[in-house]
Amino acid sequence: MVKAKTQWSNKGFSMVEVVVATIVMTMLMVSVIAYIQYSGEIWQSGYSKISGVNYMRMTTEILRQDLMRAVAIATPSAVLGGNATPTSLLNYRIAGLPGSFTIRIATDSDLLLRLSNGVAAMNNRIAKNVASFSVTRLSTWTLQIHIQIHNDVAEEDGTYRIIASDTLSFMAPGAG
Repeated sequence: MVKAKTQWSNKGFSMVEVVVATIVMTMLMVSVIAYIQYSGEIWQSGYSKISGVNYMRMTTEILRQDLMRAVAIATPSAVLGGNATPTSLLNYRIAGLPGSFTIRIATDSDLLLRLSNGVAAMNNRIAKNVASFSVTRLSTWTLQIHIQIHNDVAEEDGTYRIIASDTLSFMAPGAG
């Protein structure tokens, strides 16, 4: 009687090896995806901070240039005592231009520059996403302006994160 020989080929992978390899690859892919997502969040946060600082620099430069041309700054009024009270409104006039300028925060957190000559008024947005804007007259000639800008997107708890803050102190030619 002739026995039939059955040969098993050792050239393939067993089912256990395939399952173990799949589990290992899945764990690697999950960790790589988590790393990429975390890196993206870090990059977005850094980009947001850099953009906020650049935006703040542009906003304060606009304010500085405009106030350096002022001939009279009405609000806030001059400090009589030693305690200066900050206000959220800045009112001034510029030589050669009719009317007065007012800088204030609108209800939608825009920093607005309003030109009013008694007959007509024009609004111009200086900055958006302004969390706070305060002006303090430190002396007859010195003003201090504090601005904070918040992020566009609300955090999970509904609040907005402050991404830039700057205090601008200078001697305005028309502050007195």
